[in-house]
Amino acid sequence: MLTFVYYLIRLKYNEMFKKISILSTFIIGSLFTLSAQTLSIGPVAGINISKFSDATNAENLVGLSVGALANYSVNEHVGLSAKLLYSQLGSTYANTSAETRLNYIQLPVSLVYY
Repeated sequence: MLTFVYYLIRLKYNEMFKKISILSTFIIGSLFTLSAQTLSIGPVAGINISKFSDATNAENLVGLSVGALANYSVNEHVGLSAKLLYSQLGSTYANTSAETRLNYIQLPVSLVYY
């Protein structure tokens, strides 16, 4: 008798688990479909060319800029854009081998009109 009750409880649990799994898969799939229409993410890479403006013998220094980008569309004409970037800036100096390199983490946020 106890084995039969255990079997019924396990059967009910499996049916409930199956229903919850199907429902949660549908909900999560719907959320990804909705977010795919309004949110886009991707990598960003480029170079920076910078120099200090106050130094008398400063010359351009080439640095790296890498990070990630996210665009969120509020409606069909307005959105928000955010980037998280690692940027190398700085300057070299004429007639010397010295250089000053500054490493930054930048988070620019922009309002975008499409």
